[in-house]
Amino acid sequence: MRKQLSAIIDFLIHTNLFIASAAAALTYETVHLFELEIHSPWIYVLVFFATLSEYNLHRLLTLLNSKEALLMDKHQWLRENKRFFYALMVFSLLGLAFALFFVHTETLKGLAPLGLLTLLYTIPFIRYKKRVYKLRDIPVFKTLVIALIWSISTLILPFREAHQEFSEYLMLLERTLFVFAICIPFDVRDMEADRSSGLKTLPLLVGEDKSVNIAVALMYLCTPFIFIQFIPMSQIGAMIGLLINTALVIYFLKSRKWRYTKHYHYGILDGTMISHAVLAVIGNILYP
Repeated sequence: MRKQLSAIIDFLIHTNLFIASAAAALTYETVHLFELEIHSPWIYVLVFFATLSEYNLHRLLTLLNSKEALLMDKHQWLRENKRFFYALMVFSLLGLAFALFFVHTETLKGLAPLGLLTLLYTIPFIRYKKRVYKLRDIPVFKTLVIALIWSISTLILPFREAHQEFSEYLMLLERTLFVFAICIPFDVRDMEADRSSGLKTLPLLVGEDKSVNIAVALMYLCTPFIFIQFIPMSQIGAMIGLLINTALVIYFLKSRKWRYTKHYHYGILDGTMISHAVLAVIGNILYP
């Protein structure tokens, strides 16, 4: 039973279905907490397939252009399942194209700059000293871009779909800090690969321990924003749920026991985005 469960988790992680589900969950959290009037599920479908397409596009470029990176352990599944991956890539793009027809025009206007930012993150376009760079090659900018893309797509896009003006900047800041914090351990894990490729990430600039401490500090910084956001809204249950999730993230960031387990990055840390949504929504339902 344990092996079967592990195999299912591995499949969801390797196919990026897990991370895409996390994006859809955060989008639903936004709709629920701010009582947005969205009468169809297409915004969730759009965010799901946009996330799935972006993550698979990054893998596709690795497959086509970086044979050395493809030899790394984290790309073992990709090496062994190329045909299935290509089919999944087509499926994700078709799903994204289909969803685009059903969301509102305002949502598409908000999606366009996000799509451009995502492409510039993945595709080289800055030429400097006989080398072409991507946005992710700019020191520390890699993690910041990821955090901004996640925050904007799961917060601002639902407001656009509901034809409501976005003004929840404290929540935007909290979510950006949260995603930034859980991305830092990924940079710690990839230090050697990033060093060899010349990529200046936070751990390479300040070291592993200081990077983890920064991630923990960012999570502590989320706490006052959660209070300030939800106390005036009288959503105490949602506030408690998010505070519990913040405590969980801090625990996992600090824990050396969990840091070296198999599913620490793509399972536990990415999973805190799902728990972010689940705990907030359940808290709001139980204690509105």
